[in-house]
Amino acid sequence: MKFFWRHCLSAAMLLGVSHSASALVLEDCHVEGLKEKVQCATLDVAENPQQPTGKQIPLNITVLKGLNATADAVPLLFLAGGPGQAATELTAMVDMMFSEIRQSRDIVLIDQRGTGKSNGLDCSNMETEGLGLDIYFSAEELNEQAKACLESFKQSDLSQYSTNQAIDDFEQVRQALGYKQFYLYGGSYGTRAGLVYMRRYPGSVAGAILDSVAPTQLAVGLFGKTGEQSFDLLLQDCRQTPACAAAFPNLKQDFIALTERMKKAPIKTDVLDPISADKTLLVLDIDRFINLIRTALYSVQTRAMLPLLISEAAKGNYKPFLGLYAGLGVNSAGMYFGLTLTIVCSEDWPRVTPQMLSEDNDNYVVGNNTGNTFENFCKLWPKYPVSPDFAKPVSSDIPTLLLSGRVDPVTPPDYAEMALETLSNARHLVAYNGAHSIISHTCAPKLIEQFLQSGKVSELDDSCLTKHYPSRFLINANSTNL
Repeated sequence: MKFFWRHCLSAAMLLGVSHSASALVLEDCHVEGLKEKVQCATLDVAENPQQPTGKQIPLNITVLKGLNATADAVPLLFLAGGPGQAATELTAMVDMMFSEIRQSRDIVLIDQRGTGKSNGLDCSNMETEGLGLDIYFSAEELNEQAKACLESFKQSDLSQYSTNQAIDDFEQVRQALGYKQFYLYGGSYGTRAGLVYMRRYPGSVAGAILDSVAPTQLAVGLFGKTGEQSFDLLLQDCRQTPACAAAFPNLKQDFIALTERMKKAPIKTDVLDPISADKTLLVLDIDRFINLIRTALYSVQTRAMLPLLISEAAKGNYKPFLGLYAGLGVNSAGMYFGLTLTIVCSEDWPRVTPQMLSEDNDNYVVGNNTGNTFENFCKLWPKYPVSPDFAKPVSSDIPTLLLSGRVDPVTPPDYAEMALETLSNARHLVAYNGAHSIISHTCAPKLIEQFLQSGKVSELDDSCLTKHYPSRFLINANSTNL
């Protein structure tokens, strides 16, 4: 599924309680990407808790049973990113990344209200057929699409789709399954959800792992400066890697010249579609290009391809761009854009002042690509009232492991340090070679398993995470030095 989001912007049985005590019965089921059966359930909750007999929302639940779990093993609740990712749609990926963790405990995934099968707020009118290389959306067209998307949700009370309400849902699931506590793993926006869970239901949380931290006191949506910082680290790492420095001596200049050209007018050229091999028109406008750069910076694997991509594009060769664009398009996780805007436009964007937006837009990499997009969309999106307390730092003594990647383009290590100030039993580890959500490409799963076994952050040996490994870059089509 390919959302225009990439174009315009572009994360157990406990403590002696038996299954028989559960109010919610789990049944065998199959999920996409896994051959084995897992367990699933649906819990109906009121869309508006103040109207318990009104509209109901089905909360979609999947449980990966611990293969050797003991009766007292505290399960791990996986909190998806976004906001807008559906946790159960990531089940196969979670099973792979947390394979060792699953040996000793159940892993629970719940589609947050507004995602997946939990009344997903899906902007299907914003999808494009194929890669849509020839499509160019003006700001006015994007706004019209957003209005049409909003109109499709008129049967839902969007004021009931807050982060706080989502956490209340998760707590209801915990109780219905008969669990006394959860360990939490949250990535990206999932860290925000984890912090809110710790604040609202501290007795229900045995410990938390927060990977790529977005603390509550942070206004999400300003990604210009963090994107620039990540790109500068890319340039630095390339300069410090002899093969990359020799192959791309003018990388920054090539990038600036290329983006300046696209700011004046989109590049239009005939290309072969990398999926169908059909001849098609490529409309390479600044938003499409910058969104690919930003998206590629999220991963160390795709980040490694950027010097070659930029250098070749500056020469008029767009094959590397097309290859990466197709790869990221095919492999990107779906976002329920209606929930994204519902949460960000109410909980975060009202805190963004004109000065903050202007300062964030003042960068040479992302420019106003993300900030102005949120600004435009949030002007037309309905907002629900948010308590001023929501933006206060979360204070807690719950054992908490904070994880960051040095080159993360959206949640840099500074954000975890911000959260750390009010977490009295926490430790912050930074992966030198890590990007966004380091669980996927570092030894973090090993450290998480150690933490889950001991419940103590102080005893972790983080040497595998903090070691400085040489950066690797794609130098040519033969993958030299990758």
